[in-house]
Amino acid sequence: MWIGITLGIALGVAVTFRHRWSVGMGASVLGLALSEADHLREESGRPGWPWVRFVLGLIVFLGLTTAISQDTLALLVAGLRRLRRSPPGRGRV
Repeated sequence: MWIGITLGIALGVAVTFRHRWSVGMGASVLGLALSEADHLREESGRPGWPWVRFVLGLIVFLGLTTAISQDTLALLVAGLRRLRRSPPGRGRV
């Protein structure tokens, strides 16, 4: 989990691309679906594969963090800018 979060933040800072939110959420949903399939496989009595859980957890949290890291920061900055603007009808001094 923490490795995926760290890599997702690093990816969000290092690489900027359009539709980062949808790509990140898509990777996260795909990782969750594959994780559920692995869980069902283990429930059927087959032995677990710890490396699969590691990779799928990495994908889930990397995707989620990539999706929200810079976009959340952009929303916070936009909110601060809006708060700093003067009320309508008044000019800046």
